[in-house]
Amino acid sequence: MAEKTIITIAPTGNVPTRKLNPHTPVTPEEIARDIYRCYLEGAAIAHIHARDGEGRPTADPAVFKEIIDRVRDRCDIIIQLSTGARGGDMEKRGECIALAPEMASLTTGSSNFPAGVNYNPPDLIESLARRMLELGVKPELEIFDLSMIDSAIKLLKKGLIVEPLHFNLVLNVPGSLKGTPANLFTLKERLPVHCTWTVSAIGKSHKKLTALALILGGHVRVGIEDVLQLEQNRPVSNLELVRNVKAAAKMLDREIAGPAEARAILGLAKRRVKMFENIFDLNGRVAVVTGGAGGLGREVALGLAEFGAEVVIADRNLEVLKEVEGRLNDLGYGAQALEVDVTDQKSVSGAADKVLDRHGKIDILVNAAGINIRRPVSEVTESEWDKTVNINLKGTYLCCKIMGKSMVSQNRGKIVNFGSVSSLLGHPEHSAYAASKGGVLLFTKVLAMEWARNNINVNAVGPAYIETALTRDYLARDGNYEKIVKSIPMGRLGSPTDVVGAVIYLSSGASDFVTGTILMVDGGRTAD
Repeated sequence: MAEKTIITIAPTGNVPTRKLNPHTPVTPEEIARDIYRCYLEGAAIAHIHARDGEGRPTADPAVFKEIIDRVRDRCDIIIQLSTGARGGDMEKRGECIALAPEMASLTTGSSNFPAGVNYNPPDLIESLARRMLELGVKPELEIFDLSMIDSAIKLLKKGLIVEPLHFNLVLNVPGSLKGTPANLFTLKERLPVHCTWTVSAIGKSHKKLTALALILGGHVRVGIEDVLQLEQNRPVSNLELVRNVKAAAKMLDREIAGPAEARAILGLAKRRVKMFENIFDLNGRVAVVTGGAGGLGREVALGLAEFGAEVVIADRNLEVLKEVEGRLNDLGYGAQALEVDVTDQKSVSGAADKVLDRHGKIDILVNAAGINIRRPVSEVTESEWDKTVNINLKGTYLCCKIMGKSMVSQNRGKIVNFGSVSSLLGHPEHSAYAASKGGVLLFTKVLAMEWARNNINVNAVGPAYIETALTRDYLARDGNYEKIVKSIPMGRLGSPTDVVGAVIYLSSGASDFVTGTILMVDGGRTAD
């Protein structure tokens, strides 16, 4: 029986745009999502290019890492990063190798592109090969003409690459070898023994060359990087291209290899799958926490920092805020303190500008600023009502609207609003508070629906009474502690840690498919 077929998905490349093909994935989330869908259809390798915030090709390792993390959160497909000539300056093209993917592309010579040169001088080739060897990254040897096979063999003799070799035969790039069966036969015959090979057929030649590669015992790469359109100039999706290869392989009695089988075929080490290892990792994320000088806000800021986020703590109380900033810095976490009045649009806008000036983005927003005036409705003054609603509800609205602009532009973000058990239940002497927190819950749901298409998750946490310095005096009066504990099925008050855990979850990749909900942290108080 013939060796199982390895399907490589090349979802993006450097050339395709949404104007050329509306199915082109550009952002890290879009790329990862397409890779996962193709993995479910049988793709075992993901050949990855990266794009910057403007959709342009980039060699930035941080963007590659984000794509890798998002893919790894979903599946164990083999990661293969591109070091191709269109990916950036020569000095930067190999920086992504430091991420130690299982594979990376290595073009072993120069050739022509339609409007430029696929420039790969010998010193660059050897430098990339040496770096891959040092980090245990298997090169996929990109072959655009016959001489590149000879160059690859020279690298083998120099000890810069090791067997078993894996080649990608790239055909039909304008300016390089045409996509003809004769050229494929010629390339295959020149390959060294005991190697594996795949075919990347560009454009309309891909169907016949895909079938021929399968017949000859090779493997296949497909994706929008290589094929933008099918018959009648119809834009094609990555998923459709993978399904077409899968159907062709079935007709030719070639089974499809999964990632584990592909690793065995290619001579890669077995991989202990840790799909969820970094599911709560917040490294590289910028988080803004309003109410950062308060008990819960302070603990939330610390929790986000411990999980890797760069934290900005915002509050009206600058003196206490500076103490919190100092505490975080003493613990080794970088923090930025910003004085802000969440009820004032200019103040919030100014704070947002300062965050963007320093960090360039806002990934996470936690709206923890809030107050509660405990008094019967008949005794609540109009100014007390307005103050409570303005801080709790209007403040949440302003911060979401203004700071969320950054998330909309980057097509990604996490917003965690602070609701309460009072978002769902009525409590005596909580009129303004309950009204504002009920409003926060419904505002959260509305915003979640409006921004879902922007990959922005908008959720809320709903704490019951939490033991903090701010609640200590109230709990000590008139048997309040005993009454409240009795109303909670778990028989205790919550701790700041209970709330921090919920916020970390809603701020991380673990909640990517969760939006428009309130996560109650109430010991079962609202369960009945």
